[in-house]
Amino acid sequence: LWYVNTLMLSVAVLFLLRKIFSDKAVLTIAFVAFLISNLFPYLYPAVPSLEAFAQACPPVLSYIFGKGLLCTAAGMFLSDKDLKSDQIKISLAPITLVVLILFSVFSYEYRNTAIDTIRYFLVILCSVAVFIMCRDLRLKDSKIYKTLRNYSSLIYFTHMLMISEVLKFISDVTGV
Repeated sequence: LWYVNTLMLSVAVLFLLRKIFSDKAVLTIAFVAFLISNLFPYLYPAVPSLEAFAQACPPVLSYIFGKGLLCTAAGMFLSDKDLKSDQIKISLAPITLVVLILFSVFSYEYRNTAIDTIRYFLVILCSVAVFIMCRDLRLKDSKIYKTLRNYSSLIYFTHMLMISEVLKFISDVTGV
């Protein structure tokens, strides 16, 4: 469950960045970190020591900078913004989904790091669009929703893989 660790640490990094920079600057920093982290392998032939550096870094760092920071920054940025038009909210998700599918179909034969980075960025855009569409959705509170919320919390926070990853990270950082 790499995403739970990534989410927790990305939120902590964003908290610190927001103390120093504006929300738009934080979003820009997260996007630049995403690009650098995902396109880093292109620099390996020019600077061979970078590959050794990348392999020595804990995987959680590549998850934070390559995935988590941009996703959580987008969520943070959008949580404070309100799109007035319901038409935009409803049409944005299908449009980004179609763009993602078309890009994936037409770039399938040309897979490389750059194509994968663009595809992943489109996945993030599509996720943001779905988030915008669903965030104002209000469902009646019912027993099944309460049960699902409880079970999803149990799965996220008691799963042994997540706990072992947290303990491994603490061990790596502290040396204990």
